[in-house]
Amino acid sequence: MRKKFFPHLYFCPSVEEDFGVLEIFYLNQIMRKLKELENYCVKYAGVKFNPTQLTKTTTESKVTMKKYKDEHTFMDEEGAMHIVSWHMRFTGIPGRIFFVPEYKQGGILVCYIGKKLPNVTYPT
Repeated sequence: MRKKFFPHLYFCPSVEEDFGVLEIFYLNQIMRKLKELENYCVKYAGVKFNPTQLTKTTTESKVTMKKYKDEHTFMDEEGAMHIVSWHMRFTGIPGRIFFVPEYKQGGILVCYIGKKLPNVTYPT
């Protein structure tokens, strides 16, 4: 069903595993954020990525990426590795969607969905 609802989003294989460990109350936030990413791809097709057009979207700090590079590295369906810093924060719960903007064919690669990944201010 993901191709039907999110034709411009690609998913790393690990995303399915992410869903297996999340509480049900994450679902509403996840669907809202994925829809926002899908709508962004449609509205801004062919335009350089602009995070200001997405809510609560930032990158991890350079210090975090240096210290937690392995935790922020994901493999796509073709076996390519991606070090991922861009993420959308959930509202009211400690969760994130990490993604690669400007993936292939104007799409976005969703690499991780779940609770916060380690960073320098939140190492657990």
